[in-house]
Amino acid sequence: LAGMLAEAGVRYVFGVPGGQTRPLYDGIEDRRPRIDHVLMRDERSAACAADAYARISGSLGVCDATVGPGATNLVSGLAEALNASVAVLAIVADIPRGWEHLRPYGNASQGYAQAASLAPVSKAIVRIDDPATAAATIARAVQTATSGRPGPVVLEIPDDVFAGVVPMQDVPQLSMAWPSQRPVAARASIERASAKLRVAARPLLLVGSGATCSGAWSEVMALAEQLDAPVLTSITGKGIIADEHPLAGGVAGVFGTTGANELLGAADVVLSVGCKLGQLTTFSWSFPRAEQTLIQLDIDPEEIGRVAPAAVGLVGDARATLAALLVTLGAPAASSAARVGWGRDAVANARRGWEAFIAAHVVEAGAWDPRAVVEALNAVMRPDDALVCDASLASGWGAAYFQTQEPGRRFVAPRGLAGIGWGGGAAIGAQAALPAGARAWCLVGDGAWGYALQEVETAVRRELPIVYVVLNNSLLAWIHHGRVKSGKTLCSAFGESDYAMAARAFGAYGVRVGPDDDLTAALRAAAASGRCSVLDVRSSQVLSPVLDAPDWAREAQQAVGVRDAYRE
Repeated sequence: LAGMLAEAGVRYVFGVPGGQTRPLYDGIEDRRPRIDHVLMRDERSAACAADAYARISGSLGVCDATVGPGATNLVSGLAEALNASVAVLAIVADIPRGWEHLRPYGNASQGYAQAASLAPVSKAIVRIDDPATAAATIARAVQTATSGRPGPVVLEIPDDVFAGVVPMQDVPQLSMAWPSQRPVAARASIERASAKLRVAARPLLLVGSGATCSGAWSEVMALAEQLDAPVLTSITGKGIIADEHPLAGGVAGVFGTTGANELLGAADVVLSVGCKLGQLTTFSWSFPRAEQTLIQLDIDPEEIGRVAPAAVGLVGDARATLAALLVTLGAPAASSAARVGWGRDAVANARRGWEAFIAAHVVEAGAWDPRAVVEALNAVMRPDDALVCDASLASGWGAAYFQTQEPGRRFVAPRGLAGIGWGGGAAIGAQAALPAGARAWCLVGDGAWGYALQEVETAVRRELPIVYVVLNNSLLAWIHHGRVKSGKTLCSAFGESDYAMAARAFGAYGVRVGPDDDLTAALRAAAASGRCSVLDVRSSQVLSPVLDAPDWAREAQQAVGVRDAYRE
C-alpha cells in the first residue's frame, strides 16, 4: 500500500495511528522521503487535511484511521468530501476477519459496525480480505475515488490482513489526478447548447467546483469572452476567473454579492458548469425562473435536472466539454443591439451597486469589520498563496470580499456539508499541496476555531508557515443573529478567550489585534516570522455576509411557497 502510493506520487498521508495501522506507518517510514505521514491531533482534521490537499493539488488526498473510534472520527470530514465531490482515499483498519461474531458491543476491542456508519459518507467501501489481491484492490479503490464524479473511498483492511504476509503479485500503475477520465458530452447536445447560446441576448455562465476541479480556467475565460457573458460562481467555484477580469461578476447566492445576484436574475440563457445549483447559490431554488433557459453541464448524469428542468443537458467533464463547445459555437448570432448594456457593461454596473451596498453597512465601534480583515488579506497575500475559509460566516466573508488575483486553485471553503471546524486541518492539507514559498492563510470564526485549535501544534511541529486569522466575536454569530430577532439568545455566546495566548502555548506566533491596531502590519509580521501564526482579531458581533434575497428570488419563493431558511 505504501509502495503503490509512493510510486504514484502521493506525498503525504494525514492521520492518527492505532495498533492495527502500525504496518502502514512502517511501510511509509521505509519509503521516506518519497512519501511521509503527517500526524494530526484527530482523525476529523486528518480527513479535512486530505480534502483540502486534494482540492489545491488536483491529486488524490489520503488519510488514515484505526478501527472503531478512529473510524467514527472520520465521518464529518468524509461527508464534506462526498458532498463536495472531492477525491479522497481513507485507509481504515478493522478487526481481524475471524472475529466477526465478536463485533457486537465491542466484544472485540473497539469493534462496531463501522462499515455501516461510513457507507453514507463515502462513494464506496473497498475491502482487502485477501492479501493476494491487495494490489488490485488498492488500484480499484483509487480508480473509484478519482473517476466519474469524484468522491471519498474507504479502503478497509482487517487487522490480520494489515499485519499479514503479502505474496508476490502484479502491481498496477496508479493515477492520482482527478478527474481521471475526461468524457465529452454528446455532440448533439453540444450543438443544441450552441444554438441557444448563439441567439441569447443576455447569456451568463454560472460556474461551480466541477469546473475548478477540472481545471477549466482557459475554457471558461474563452467562452465568456466569445459570448461577452458575465461569469458568476458558487462559493466553491470561486477562482475559475480572476476577480479583476471585466467579466467576473462575483459569487452568486446568499453568501455572494448583490451585483452577482442582479446579474443572475437578469440573464435569459444560463450555462451552468459543474454547479449543482444548491440552496445557498439559488436562494432556496428560486433560480432558474420559468422565463430563463438553463443549459446544464455536469460530469454526473444524475445531476442534470435534479433541481430544475434543463433545456439542454451536457454530461461530461467541464474542461473537455467546454473545449468542444467553443469549437462548435462559432460567433454568437445575437445582434449587438440586443446586447447593449450586457456583458462588461452589466458587470461594471453590478460592481458599482455592490460598492454602494458595502458603504451603507457600517461596523459598530470597538471591533474590526470582517470586510476590512479580508481587505487586509488581499493586501498581503501573494498570487500563489491560498485562502482557506472555515464554514459559516467565514466562508461568506471570503467568498464575497477575497480577490483572486489569477485563475487557479487558491480559494477553498467547505460547502459540501458546511460543518464548522473544517479549516484548522484543511489549512495543513492546503499548505502541504502548495508549491515551495507559498503560504496557506486560514480565515476562521471563533466558534469553528474551538473545534480545531489543537492543530496549531501539528503546524508548529511540521514547521508550516500557516497564518490563522480568527474572527473572535465571542459568538456563534449565524445562530446568534437569527436568535436576536426572536429576542432569545440562549446557546449562542461564548466567554472571553485569548486564542493568541493559546497559540503561543503551542509554540506558535500569536498576536491579539484590537480595533486600534494595524492589522495589515500584524499580518505582515506574522508572515515574516516564518512560523505558524494565529492572529486573534476582535471582530464585529453585528455584521453578517448573509444577503437578503433579491426581488426576483422573493417573487419566485412566494410563487411556490418556499421560505428562505438561510436568511431566517
